[in-house]
Amino acid sequence: MKRIALFVIGIMAVSIVSLAQGRGGRGAPLPPPPLAPGASQADVDKALIAAPASQKDQATVIKWKPDFTYEMLRKGTNRLVC
Repeated sequence: MKRIALFVIGIMAVSIVSLAQGRGGRGAPLPPPPLAPGASQADVDKALIAAPASQKDQATVIKWKPDFTYEMLRKGTNRLVC
C-alpha cells in the first residue's frame, strides 16, 4: 500500500511540474499598441531603449513637458511606464 501511495504522489508531482513548465502563455507576441495622435515613433523608441526586452512592446510611454505635466505617447497594456 505504501508503494502505491508513493507512486501516485510521485506521478502527481511530475505532472504538476510538467504543467507548470508548459507553454506558460507564450504564443505569438502581441503587436505594440498604436501611437497617440501627434506622437512620433522616434520619441517612443528613445524612451524604450533601456526597457526590458520582454516588456517593451506593451509598455506605456509618456513624454514630460516643461510645465511638469505629461503627454501620453502610447497607452500600453502592462505595468511598465517609460
